[in-house]
Amino acid sequence: LQEKDDKIEIMCQREQKDVEGDHLIKLQDAETKVSQLSSMLEAKEAEIETVRHFGHQQQSAGENQLMKLREVEAKAAEMRSALKERDTEVIDLREHFAEYRAQLEEEHATV
Repeated sequence: LQEKDDKIEIMCQREQKDVEGDHLIKLQDAETKVSQLSSMLEAKEAEIETVRHFGHQQQSAGENQLMKLREVEAKAAEMRSALKERDTEVIDLREHFAEYRAQLEEEHATV
């Protein structure tokens, strides 16, 4: 009876070692997967940070270009205003010249 119990004990110990070995292999596989996923996550986070940084640079460049565009538009508005003033001056000078010419022709006709 003792011999049978010893054999059963030995078989149980072997089975226990096999189960522990299987669990150890599964644990090592899981740890490897976690390590791989962790590395992938770090790579993705670095990629996201790079994209975020690039986005901020693009936004800043866009804001700078918008500011320059507004400056150019303001300058163009000033130039249009100055051009209108010059047009008005030219019209006034033409009218004045026409009046002066008419006056000269009148004087010349009376002479």
